[in-house]
Amino acid sequence: MIKSFIWRNMIMKLQDVQNILFDILCEVDDICKKNHIDYTLAGGTLLGAVRHQGFIPWDDDIDISVARKDLPRLLNALENELPSHLKLIRPKDFKPNFYDFTIRVVDLRYFWHKETEEDIFYNNLQNYICIDIFVLDYGSNFTQGIKLSAFWQKVFYGLAMGHRYRIKKEKYTLLQKIQTAVLSFIGSKISMKRIIQWREAYSKRNALKPKKYYMSTNSIPNYLDLPIQVCWFNEILYLPFRNREFPVPKGYDELLTLTYGNYMEPPRDKSKYIQHFIEE
Repeated sequence: MIKSFIWRNMIMKLQDVQNILFDILCEVDDICKKNHIDYTLAGGTLLGAVRHQGFIPWDDDIDISVARKDLPRLLNALENELPSHLKLIRPKDFKPNFYDFTIRVVDLRYFWHKETEEDIFYNNLQNYICIDIFVLDYGSNFTQGIKLSAFWQKVFYGLAMGHRYRIKKEKYTLLQKIQTAVLSFIGSKISMKRIIQWREAYSKRNALKPKKYYMSTNSIPNYLDLPIQVCWFNEILYLPFRNREFPVPKGYDELLTLTYGNYMEPPRDKSKYIQHFIEE
């Protein structure tokens, strides 16, 4: 069944969403090229470039990653050079509420789905069709160090969940439910501004000196403890994605294997993937 919903008297299908996402990516790519800012495709978008030379057929988002050292220049360029229909959204823009720590470039003309009470709670900032920007911070020279850093990042995430509209515990284990309940209760007594400041200070302090492993520190908790080797990003290649080429790390095979296992074999169960676009 083709996913679709009515938006401003038009029927929006998955193909339309992918076209919008691709246009946002091209705008960001143009700005990065103009300002000589390094970034790479990431997550399912990198996998799509390698396996499909475009979108994974059922995918409905785009991910890119940028090293911490290049992040200030990227954010400044996006703030000043995006066209008027696109907007940079940072975690602090959700204050006093919390959705996640991901940075986004959103298209103000289109929503993922019809507005809900939860969307209103977040001023629809998470409901605009967007691409996600993930930050690569130096983590550690050892995998155990990555696990320790990931632990603290998960603590910050848990505290921030005290400012969420709703905590979806359906797939949590009993231990995760207890941990989330404790952290979110404590976090609800602390301002979101303070939690963001603590997390940013910790991330930057840990990222000052080059190390063997990167961490994608503003990813969802499931991906925080992946030991991403810095050497995989020492050289950049360009792979086709639709009718254009985009930068990818030379070590994309190792990165995708770490993230997805046998990534050239499409999964049978597509329900495990996060879906933003909702069929009406």
